[in-house]
Amino acid sequence: MPSLSDRRTLALILAAAVAIIVVAVLILRAQDDEPAQPGATTDQGEAPPTTERTDAGEPPESAAIPPELQAIPEWGDFEGAPPPLEPEAGGEVRVSDGAGDDREVVITRADGSRFADVTISGTGEPVDARYFDEGGDLELVIASVRPRPGPKRRTPASGSAVLRVRCGSTSRSNAGWVIGSFPFRWRLNLRSMPATLRRQGGLRALRAGHGVWNANTSHCRNIRDTSRLRFLYTGATTRGVGRNSINSIGFGDTARLGGVCRGSVACTLTWLSNGNRVLESDTRFNSRIRGGFSTRRRAGAFDLQSVMVHEAGHTIGVAHVNSASNVMYPFAKRGDLTARKLGRGDALINNSKY
Repeated sequence: MPSLSDRRTLALILAAAVAIIVVAVLILRAQDDEPAQPGATTDQGEAPPTTERTDAGEPPESAAIPPELQAIPEWGDFEGAPPPLEPEAGGEVRVSDGAGDDREVVITRADGSRFADVTISGTGEPVDARYFDEGGDLELVIASVRPRPGPKRRTPASGSAVLRVRCGSTSRSNAGWVIGSFPFRWRLNLRSMPATLRRQGGLRALRAGHGVWNANTSHCRNIRDTSRLRFLYTGATTRGVGRNSINSIGFGDTARLGGVCRGSVACTLTWLSNGNRVLESDTRFNSRIRGGFSTRRRAGAFDLQSVMVHEAGHTIGVAHVNSASNVMYPFAKRGDLTARKLGRGDALINNSKY
């Protein structure tokens, strides 16, 4: 029979063994209850879905950028080019419904002030972008006109048919800035003009496009000209788009400007002072657009004068409207000459602004 000391030793050994077993069970349970780490594999050998976090515990900034902005390319390298259309650290992006089928994307700074906003058309294409300084004033507006989507429609042949279509809508939108003094002088980069356009013919079309606003020429016979607005062509230049104190018009690949200009028929960039006065306004016609430009009706080409009327509207501070009966509609149609005259809304806002 074991002695008392042997029994005590055996009891201690058994107690120690039980303690070891209990500790092991607790460790195993703790491991089972521990949440999976990012990138760890499940029983099926696949990593569970994870959300990457920053040091502050928030999703990375890229996750906050909506697809509307992600689809817009970077701006090109030109003098006065704006920063990327993305929020700074602590900034936000909000997407809301705009006029008609448009979507408005607003980017704010960390302090809540507006940094930039973009209009996305109902077709999903960005048509303009606006940048604001820290005081809330507009600094730069970039607006494009794009090929008109949808099935081709027959252009009205008679003057009366055009009048009914083009003079029906009072739609107009004031962009908020004006030309401070007249005449507004502009120059043309003749060297950039495509070979398909004769220099003198192209120049005449561009001057005529500005002249439409000068005389407030519209399809509406009952709207007279009370506007003081005056454009003046002052000669050729070798300068192109970029902040250089020259109001230039030229031809080139709008994709090189990037941003909302890519894929456009033409794009106008307007730099502002105090948010309401034009410092400089440059326009580039897309020399690589399918069908090109023409100074007369040609089915597959864009009418140069009509597009110039639209772009000059941006220079004077008129914004896009969702009305195809006005020249400030953000889409141009090949072979269509009706935008050589203003619509009702265009003529009314020209008189009211100037």
